[in-house]
Amino acid sequence: MDSFELGQRPLHAYSFIMSDFDLRAHPETHRGRTAGTAFPVSTLLRDPLYDIVPLADAELRLIDTQAFLRLERIQQLGFVSRVWPGARHTRFEHSIGVFHLARQAVEHLRARADAAWITDEDARTICAAALLHDIGHYPFSHAIEELGDPGAQCLLLGLAW
Repeated sequence: MDSFELGQRPLHAYSFIMSDFDLRAHPETHRGRTAGTAFPVSTLLRDPLYDIVPLADAELRLIDTQAFLRLERIQQLGFVSRVWPGARHTRFEHSIGVFHLARQAVEHLRARADAAWITDEDARTICAAALLHDIGHYPFSHAIEELGDPGAQCLLLGLAW
């Protein structure tokens, strides 16, 4: 599938198709291509902060991995929702937002006259890194990060982690 067309079924559970939506007219799609990386848009994702995030097949394949989908069950803000009940979002949502902002930053950098050195591969690597940046976090890592790396303390004691 080279590009999104009306009437096609979304590739991911989080993607959607708007029946009266002109994909090529939306500023985030750049004539059917993703910003910064120039992949053909396969589907659109509705984000609570950024509204519409266009996604390509390559990005959907990363999102559809078990490791990434696990982020749906991890709260980004840890215990903050105990104080602010409305402060609830997951690392999945956070990672989508970071990815979207990284793609916009890459697009902005590539628009500069002196940015010819930024290749498509560079742009796509940066965006994939942004999307996957939370994959390796251990549970409650943001909530207890001031305690330090749990593996480091075991190493100091001479224990195998």
